[in-house]
Amino acid sequence: MRVCGKTWSEYVAFLKGPFILLTVVFVLRWVLSECGIHGPLTKYLSVSAVSIPIVIYLALKTHTRRFGGYAHLGTLVLLVGLWANILISVGILAAWVTGRDNVYSQLEHLGQASGYAAHILTHLTVFTSLFTLEYFFIDALILYLLRRLDT
Repeated sequence: MRVCGKTWSEYVAFLKGPFILLTVVFVLRWVLSECGIHGPLTKYLSVSAVSIPIVIYLALKTHTRRFGGYAHLGTLVLLVGLWANILISVGILAAWVTGRDNVYSQLEHLGQASGYAAHILTHLTVFTSLFTLEYFFIDALILYLLRRLDT
């Protein structure tokens, strides 16, 4: 299946580095948290925080590698947002299955929620959508400026 003329394997190959980085940060934060290390390190070493430089990098890499246009960039941002929220959902699911909260299952940013299922569903729908819209707007602007500078 092709999306905007490119196969899923082309997108995944393009995103290999960002996917690995997000996964490493996810695991590292979880391990540090489980070891009782809290504070600024575990707070700022987060999947959400590392997503910001990743999406900026995507705009730069899309431009320099001539990967495609805005539709390709939008697909890349969607896949990164989806991967980040899948990882977080795995952490929430682990808390649900084990009955032991972890750094990903805490509801400090959501306030009252109706449980683990709602928390996971929120990440996979609302947060993925907001991530994609917000960061695609930023990346589209960056790509536009890079293209203007090239002419």
